[in-house]
Order: sequence, then structure tokens, then C-alpha cells
Amino acid sequence: MLVNKRVLLIMPVFFEYEKDILSKLKDKGYEVDWIRTRPFDGVFGLFLLRVFPKIMLLLSSVHFKIHYRNFKHSKYNVILAVNPITLRDKDMHIIASDNINSVKILYLWDSVNNRENVKKIFLFFDKVFSFDPKDSKKYSLIHRPLFFSNLDNASPKVQPYDVSFIGTMHSDRTPVLSKLISHLPSYILGYWYVYARSRLFIFLSRFFIDGVNTLPASYLKTSALKRSEVLRIVRLSKIVIDIEHPEQSGLTMRCIEALGARRKLITTNNDIKNYDFYDENNVCVIDRRNLIIPKDFFQSKYREISDDLYYKYSLDGWLDELLINSNEKEQ
Repeated sequence: MLVNKRVLLIMPVFFEYEKDILSKLKDKGYEVDWIRTRPFDGVFGLFLLRVFPKIMLLLSSVHFKIHYRNFKHSKYNVILAVNPITLRDKDMHIIASDNINSVKILYLWDSVNNRENVKKIFLFFDKVFSFDPKDSKKYSLIHRPLFFSNLDNASPKVQPYDVSFIGTMHSDRTPVLSKLISHLPSYILGYWYVYARSRLFIFLSRFFIDGVNTLPASYLKTSALKRSEVLRIVRLSKIVIDIEHPEQSGLTMRCIEALGARRKLITTNNDIKNYDFYDENNVCVIDRRNLIIPKDFFQSKYREISDDLYYKYSLDGWLDELLINSNEKEQ
């Protein structure tokens, strides 16, 4: 693995994960330049991307070119692109032409079906990783799950929440969560935070999405929690609940954060059984149509995994795996 070499990191702003990756790369001895892939973040950026994707791609391309000019004369050993869903093939062609001898690495934490445009840039990369096992098989990518980072692993003296759920309202997540809560034993104390992008969205959802009306209004929020607060709630919980998108097979960041915090997990993602850290004592897989959780799952304690597995799913392990042998093109 390279040490004291130059890396160009291309990725969007996303819950401060970009800061964690930048910091960890520098800790490992890399010199790093970072280019944001989108000019707008937050609600407005997501709105443009979903409603007017062509406009967002064009604006992102202009934004990218302006910032890339600052680095154009730098020569990089590694180009690391992390979920650059608005990066156009024309822009990647410029980068590849300027850095012929660099190793180019792409990592996706979205399913390709949700971001069709990303397929156009595959050919510019030496290695393409995906968090999604189905995409990895379909497109001949390297399957590599997500990572956890910046976790204070000291368990608090008191864990007030038996279970917690923090997530964005999408697909069938709200009705599944509503039914799951109704199936929980009465003595279970939960923390519930369902993020919706606006009060108007919540209002309209009450007419079109099952389960919204059965959730107390206090569970529905219009401001996203900071990541530090999310991790604090995870540490204060005995069990974390994960409800993945029904069209997604890869494990969500919440699954990996639960692993990093050494917390038990309830998930609707049956594919988790194929992962090397899976332990039925720690992970309860439920059917989104039959939300039954064995009572003894709430009573048993978390069983530790090996140090090797813990390292593998850390940010350290994630970066080391992506960057291993990344000096192959050095002259």
C-alpha cells in the first residue's frame, strides 16, 4: 500500500463521512486533495437529483470542472471516487487523461439500479467496488461492504433504549416500522426517529402511505439528525433496527454502525446471513410481511466477534482493502 503518495478523493458531502475518509487517509500518510461531486447538498440537492437529474448532472459537471482546475497540474498516484453518482463520463475522461499512470478506484454505496448514470464511468477505473452483492455479481464488480468510523466504543453505564430506529421515510419503510412497533412487547422502550424532508411531505404521506397515520407525530421529524447524535443514540440502545430499501441487497450503513458499536441488530435484510460476521445471537432477521421477533432475542447479551472481523469492517480495514496494491501503475 502506498505511503506518502498523492490521492485525489472524489465524493459528495454525506453525513461527514467525507471528513472521516479524508482524516483517515492523512493519518495513513497520504497527501489528499478532495473535490465535491455536487454543487448542492441537503434537501435541495436531492430534489434536483431526483426530479431534474439532467439539470443536476450538468450543474455538477460545471462545478466539478471549476474545482478540478485547482488540481489539474497535480499528478496523483491514486484517484479514489466514492459514490460519485453525478460524475459524468466526459469529466472522468479528463481526469483519466491527466493521470494516465494513477490507479483509479471506484466505490459505490448505492445500488446501480438507483443510479444508472454511474455505469458510464466504470470503464475508466482499474478497480470497481460495490456494497451490493447483486450488483457485484451482475456487473463483475468487487463486493466490499461499508464501514463504521468515529465510534466511541465505551458503553454508557445506562442504556435507556431497548431498541432504536433512525431513518429516512422512503419506499415501504414507514408501514413496516409501524407494524414492527405494534408487534413489540409492551415492556420494550424504543427511540424512534423517522426523517421526512418537509411537513408537506408528511401531510401528503398520511393520504398515500400506509402506516404514517398510526405513528405518533412525535416520531416524524423534518430535520435530519447529525451523525454524532445518531451514533450517540446507537450507543444508548441495546438493539438497533434496520429496514432496508426493498430493491437493495447490500447492507446499510446502520447495520455496519451497529456492528461497530457492538450492538445487536434487527433487520429485514435476509442477505445479512451471507456475511462473515453474522451470528443469530446478535442479528435477528425478520420478514417484512411477518414481523415476529423471538422474545429471547431481547434478553440475550451481545456476543463479541473476532478482532480480525472488527478491523475488516472499520474505516481502517475498508481503506486498506481498497488501496492495497495501489502502486501497481507506478513507473
